[in-house]
Amino acid sequence: MSTMVALCLSWAALEGGGRLGLLSLVTFSTALTAEMLERRGYRESAVVEALWSQLLLVTLGYALSVFERESEPLPWAIVTTVSAAVTFALALRRRSPVLSALASLTVAAAMILYGKAIETGRPEGPAIWALVSSLPLAVLAFFGHRRGKENLGAPPALVGVLLALASAGLGLFGFLKPELRIFSIAWPYSIAALLLGAGALLSRGESSPYGSGLGAAGALVLLLVPAAHAIVNEHASSAYLRGAQGAGTGLVIVALTRKRIARSFEIGTGMLLVGLAHVIASRSPAYVTSVLTGMTFAFALREKSVGLSFLASLGASLAVVLWAVAHEVETTEARAVWALGGGAVLAGLGLLLRRRVGEGTDAPAAALSLLFLLASWLLGLTPLPHLWEHGYAGPSDTEWAFNVAWPYVAIAIAVLGSHGLGRIHALEWRAGALVVAGLMLLVTPSFHSFHYGKLPYLYAGSIVGALVIVAAFRWNAIAENEGSQIGAILVGLVSLVVAPGLLTLGNLGPKDGDALLGEVLDPKLPFAERLEHPLGFLSHLTLTSVVLVFMGVVFSRSAERKLPYRILEVAGLFLFLGTLSILSCARWNELFYPAVLLVGGLAALVAGVHERHLLLAAIPAVFLVLNMWFQYFAKLSGSLPLGLLLVGFGIGILAGGFFFEKRIRPMTDELRRWR
Repeated sequence: MSTMVALCLSWAALEGGGRLGLLSLVTFSTALTAEMLERRGYRESAVVEALWSQLLLVTLGYALSVFERESEPLPWAIVTTVSAAVTFALALRRRSPVLSALASLTVAAAMILYGKAIETGRPEGPAIWALVSSLPLAVLAFFGHRRGKENLGAPPALVGVLLALASAGLGLFGFLKPELRIFSIAWPYSIAALLLGAGALLSRGESSPYGSGLGAAGALVLLLVPAAHAIVNEHASSAYLRGAQGAGTGLVIVALTRKRIARSFEIGTGMLLVGLAHVIASRSPAYVTSVLTGMTFAFALREKSVGLSFLASLGASLAVVLWAVAHEVETTEARAVWALGGGAVLAGLGLLLRRRVGEGTDAPAAALSLLFLLASWLLGLTPLPHLWEHGYAGPSDTEWAFNVAWPYVAIAIAVLGSHGLGRIHALEWRAGALVVAGLMLLVTPSFHSFHYGKLPYLYAGSIVGALVIVAAFRWNAIAENEGSQIGAILVGLVSLVVAPGLLTLGNLGPKDGDALLGEVLDPKLPFAERLEHPLGFLSHLTLTSVVLVFMGVVFSRSAERKLPYRILEVAGLFLFLGTLSILSCARWNELFYPAVLLVGGLAALVAGVHERHLLLAAIPAVFLVLNMWFQYFAKLSGSLPLGLLLVGFGIGILAGGFFFEKRIRPMTDELRRWR
């Protein structure tokens, strides 16, 4: 303390050489005091040693000022080197972490000064010299560890790692200079490889703080490098972005699949984060979403988690949409095919979850796969943008074939999928697939018929509806359950009844039926026009009604339940008799429609009596009686007085009542046994 006081009091009175001598005296006396305290065993000697080691730096620095070399970096570098050597020697002697830390900082300052002294002006020079500067600190860390274990080696190791990180950062931001863009990629990865390699070498199968620290530093570089290139470096090449995708995906896969790595939380987590950083560096939302979905899926399988299974399903559906955007899928046809592919991916995901995790975890994936299938069907059914712009005018020639065929492709996939799901006992999936198939079958044939308004589409829709009804009676997956069977029958009837009935009324209602018959019978009518004649709608409706009644009769012979086949008979009869009744009433002054109704009704009545089907006989009888009385009044109202017509109506009622009492009522018991 006395020397310090003497220094303060005498400083102003002295000049250059005197001040230097006084500083030297103070430094020497402080060092001597520290030595004496050390020999006598005082613990406070460490503080005095730290003080004189720093006074040595001040003294040598002032010496540079005295000799007018204070503005040159090399002398300062030599001075700091001497100070660092003395300080570290004291640290080894005292085994003092504080002195080791002071020595490490002094070495770092010395290396910076050496770099300034040998500066060449090359743009990559600072990054390279920062790495070179870490080498002396690595040597100090080695000797400090050998002498005092981690206490002395940790400070220089930490400062050395910081310099290595600074080197990586200086190299990374070299992309701001056009001539360093390749260097900005290669150099940080080289630093990361060096740090990771050194960490692995130091660990060598056993836990080491130095090895762990170097590994963490290397991982930090690998985290920051791709992020900087992805977010800041707008000039990053496409090759680097694609390479980041591959490298990131590989690291994620290794981190999740290698058991030795996965068991180590630090290594596994670090590798996973580094892999994700490189995946994000690809600047592809679709790719990032896919990798995150894959990770979630892997964790769901490992942990058997329902929540993670749900997230994986949502992520997969989002990835499908993002990949479509990334590939600029713009045409309706391409979008429909893409949606179908997405549904297949989700279905596979769900089946794997069901097998590996358990039933119930596959529900989100199953539902989303069916939604994608519905989206594909809807896109294929009709180009929505075309409808928004042009209404229901019909698609272009290039879209026509796809719009007609693709919905049935989606339906076939749903039906075949339900069959396969039934074989693996995925009953919930099978029910969902059948419901979706039924929904598509409910709409597709009728939509095509109304949209195009031509006979070929009506016949195609009728064939599809008939096949659905046959499946309702012959496919055990549907026929064994009454509700499923009735639902399938109704789906098929929509195609067989709605469009034929409405299109027949729309095409024939405004036209003279007798004149249309004359046109068809005219031998001069060209064959092409004959095929497209409006009466073709009536022939199609008649044929459809006959097919429905025929299927009802055939299926009744082996059916255990009456309701299904009776629905077919009633639908066929009402389609024909109802449509012809409307046409007969609307065109009451013509003969063609009533004649067709009469012939068809009698044929149905005879068939019902022959097959002993009650509804098949009763419904035509009711329609025939009502239509005969309507035609009686409509045709004769202009020729006979109303009173006479009423008398004839009364006589007819009496005759009908007499016939019922004499011929029908005695057969009541027998009629109850009819099907």
